[in-house]
Amino acid sequence: SRNKDGGEEVQKLGPVFGAELCKVCEVEKLPIPRVTEDIFTYLEDKALELEGIFRIPGNSVTVDELKAHYDGENDKIDISQCKDRHAVAGLLKLYLRELPDPLLTHRFYETFIAVQKNPDFDYRMTNLRKLINALPISHKNLLTRLLAFLIKVTAYSEVWIKA
Repeated sequence: SRNKDGGEEVQKLGPVFGAELCKVCEVEKLPIPRVTEDIFTYLEDKALELEGIFRIPGNSVTVDELKAHYDGENDKIDISQCKDRHAVAGLLKLYLRELPDPLLTHRFYETFIAVQKNPDFDYRMTNLRKLINALPISHKNLLTRLLAFLIKVTAYSEVWIKA
């Protein structure tokens, strides 16, 4: 669409927390929301060795300030300068918690549970693959990125266990 001056209409994003994942990706023109990629990059660079990365809570004021930054309400803090690594991990948990439709979606939730309860490994793998491929693309992209990140966290924690 065009604005009154004949230029392209710029779609305003507004808050990303609590917004539909598909809408955020569409407006940002990214495969996953910028906030989530920024978090993954930060944690991969600065926090893989951090004990209790998701278990230990970060400073709630810092989490709120980071959230406000990504929602366009605060320019005082930038994730790359944040010293509280647990707060950045907490921001990811908050983002996922506030999704109106969860990452695995309400639509497929019961099916994911039923498939996972099946004792046949091949059945589970085949049907989990089908379910993941049936997710909306932005959900699938974020799930893929999240799992790739968690594999890195797990690989790092195994180093600690063996040491």
